[in-house]
This record gives sequence, structure tokens and C-alpha cells, in this order.
Amino acid sequence: MPAYTRSFVRAMRNDLFGWPDGRLAAMSQTVVPGLFDGLNEQQREAVTYGDGPLLILAGPGSGKTRVITNRVAFLVREQSVPPWRVLAVTFTNKAAREMRERAERLLGEDAADLHLGTF
Repeated sequence: MPAYTRSFVRAMRNDLFGWPDGRLAAMSQTVVPGLFDGLNEQQREAVTYGDGPLLILAGPGSGKTRVITNRVAFLVREQSVPPWRVLAVTFTNKAAREMRERAERLLGEDAADLHLGTF
């Protein structure tokens, strides 16, 4: 997507999602560092999936928590989705804690506004 188109899309999302004035100007225009490190092709596809909800189903130890957390960081940093509009749900308290910790490392103070938890 050309830079001018990306800027326009970000400005439109600013209007649609209600970011406080000036918030988008301060956001990074580059991918979050480490966002794709250690991910396989299917995991990268899930992280960068288009608009709308996404359900991740996979076996134990397959990287579900990492994919969900990186997806959240991708939405907030690269797609300009306000953190308070993100809901990430997992089945265990351990996975929810891991998601929170990883989100804090990737997003810093924006992670406080995420809705992360268990069913």
C-alpha cells in the first residue's frame, strides 16, 4: 500500500475508532520489532490476517498464545486499532497471564487498555 494511502487509512481509522487527537501522529509507521521472530508461515498469516474476528485453534505447545499476542500488537501498532477495542480470550489463567506479559513487552503502556482474559 502506498505511503499516502496508508496515512489516509490511519486518519480514517482515527475518526472511526475515536483515538484522542494527535494519537496517530505519535504512532510508529514500522512493524513492531520482533513481531515475526520465531513464527512459521501459518502463524505469520494469522498475525496479519485481514479485518474481523479471528479464532486460533491448535494443539498444546503450538504457539497459540504467541500468535494471539502478536496479533494484538499488530492490530494496535500497524492497523491503528485502539487497545480498548481489542478482546483476546484464552482458556487458562496461565495463558492469560502470559498474554498480558507479552503484550506489555510489545506495546508498553498501551497494554493496560487491552481486554485480555479467560472464558
